[in-house]
Formats: sequence, structure tokens, C-alpha cells
Amino acid sequence: MGRSGRLVTAAVGLAAGGAVLARAAERRRVERLWGEIASLPPAGVLSEASLRDLPHAARRYLSHALAPGAPLAAQATLVMAGSLRLGRRGPWAPFRATEVLAPRLGFVWRVSLCGLLRGADTYAHGDGRVRVALLGVVPVVRAAGPQVSRAAFGRLVAESLLVPTALLPGPGVEWIDLGSDAAAGVALDVDGWSATLTLRLDPDGRPLEAVVERWQAAEGRLVPFGVRIHEERRWGPVTIPRRLSAGWGYGTGAYVESFRATILDATFGPTPTPQRPAS
Repeated sequence: MGRSGRLVTAAVGLAAGGAVLARAAERRRVERLWGEIASLPPAGVLSEASLRDLPHAARRYLSHALAPGAPLAAQATLVMAGSLRLGRRGPWAPFRATEVLAPRLGFVWRVSLCGLLRGADTYAHGDGRVRVALLGVVPVVRAAGPQVSRAAFGRLVAESLLVPTALLPGPGVEWIDLGSDAAAGVALDVDGWSATLTLRLDPDGRPLEAVVERWQAAEGRLVPFGVRIHEERRWGPVTIPRRLSAGWGYGTGAYVESFRATILDATFGPTPTPQRPAS
């Protein structure tokens, strides 16, 4: 092998080693973030007094979602399965995922897609990132930056209805009177960003849909992002959506459903170790 061949071999080796180190660093970052979110302590238990000064629709929703005395967990650990649309009008691909989600801090969504692609969608401290790799090794999607982070914050707001234990009034959470018993608005202020999630309720306080103006990086603007709740389930003292669908352009002629999921398990409160999606 000549000198040029040796140089090429060395360069390839350095690149491969750098990729291995980068993957290891990313795994450590995701696990640290998971641990930070999963270890948040609860903020007491639900009482009548904690609901007394809320708008009527907000009281109806929270009384439906939370049994009296429910621990006010800051986060939930969720196991889910479903399908994602690949591209705006592309085919659907099955996934399984686990997620730790804290509306006042962030989330880590660890996913296995089609049994071949593995990665994580994360947000915390104003930083959103998406990393997906073939068999967890060959990078397929790597996205970060201000627009990705802003879009990830919108996802955090949209998913907050999966952790109603964290939606009592307090720093970063304010319920808004929308002048209707059929609609409740909760404003989240996290990392200097603010957005309002509007819930449409049935007469029993059950949420039927949730809509937020979410930043869409591809469009460079805010777009209505909506969640439809098709079925609920009670886990201990907490009732949340079990089967749901979501997409951009909600409530407009441009609506495209892009996400369908069934929650298979939900645990509210601190969890000891990171959870990985089943492949």
C-alpha cells in the first residue's frame, strides 16, 4: 500500500472512531437528560383547595383527570406503540417508544421505528434535538438548532395533557378562562417560550381534542397542531388519553394527520432507570 493509501486508511479510521465517540456522547446526553426529568419530585397531592380558584372549565377537566388525593407528579413515564407518517404525504411506519415527560421541564422520547431505526427526540432547557440511526449505528436524521428547539417546545405543550398531575397552577402554568364550559386553556411558559393549549371538553370534563399554535420548522411559522383523543384509560388515580392521533394544520383545510399512538402503560412520578423502547 502506498503513502496515499495509508493516508486514506488512517482518515477512514479516524472518521469511524469519531463517529463512535459521537454516538457514545449522544447516548450519555440522552441518559443524563432522562435521569434529570425522571427524578423530579412530586408537588404534594390534589385537594379541593388547589382547584378552588380555577376557571370552571379547568376545574371540570382536572376533576375528571385526577382523583381526590392524587399525588401531583411532575412527570410521567409512558410506553406507547403506533405509527408515524414519513413525510407530509408519505407512507405510515410502525413504531414503539418509551418517553419520560415533564410539562415544566422537557421530554425524552426513545423510539424504535420499523424495527430498524432507533433514536431519540428530546427537549429540555431550551434545547431540542432529534437523532435517528439505522440499527442505532448509521445516522439517518440529525436535527438541532433554534427552529428545532422551538418546534420541540410546541410538542411539549401539546403532550402536557398526558401529565395532568403537573398542570396545577404554579410557576410556568396558568389556566385561562375562555368563557365556555366546553373549552379550557392552559398557558405554559418554559425556557422563555410561551404557548397556550386549548382543550375542548365533553359535558363530563373529558378532553376531546387539544390544539396549540406550534412552530413548524419547515414552514418557519406557527401552525395549528392538534391532538384528537379517541379513548381514555385510568392509571391509578390519573385518567389520560389512551388512544390518540395528531397532526399539523389542525382545524384547517391543510390538516395532515401524521401521528397515531396507543399508550400501553403510564407511571406517574419518579422512575429509577432509563427505559428503552422495545424493538
